[in-house]
Amino acid sequence: MSDEERVWVIAECTKGVGQIFSYRGTVERSALDSWARGELRGALTLTQAYWLDEDPDTGRLSPVVVGRHASFRNGTGVLHLAVDTVVVVMELRSPDPGVLEGEGAQVLRLGAVRPGPSAGEEE
Repeated sequence: MSDEERVWVIAECTKGVGQIFSYRGTVERSALDSWARGELRGALTLTQAYWLDEDPDTGRLSPVVVGRHASFRNGTGVLHLAVDTVVVVMELRSPDPGVLEGEGAQVLRLGAVRPGPSAGEEE
């Protein structure tokens, strides 16, 4: 990875008909600037990527961290988003609190971070 300045963002992308998906991560400042000018081709690459899933019954948000979540454990934390699907990018000051800090801090409950169980403990 280059030493170029990276910026935390939320990138909203279209998927299918009328569906919008939001992804969070860091992008290189130059790629973000190129995207904003309409000059970026190919993909907008996010590192330390994750998104938040909402439970339809409870409204509880749970982060899906690429490279940590059971469904994406083999991921490297990198997402490449097709530029022609990216509709909005918002710069952030930092990632959501607790999402990327330590293996156990993966469960968001009603806006608060609750550390997961330690190895060998049950929830």
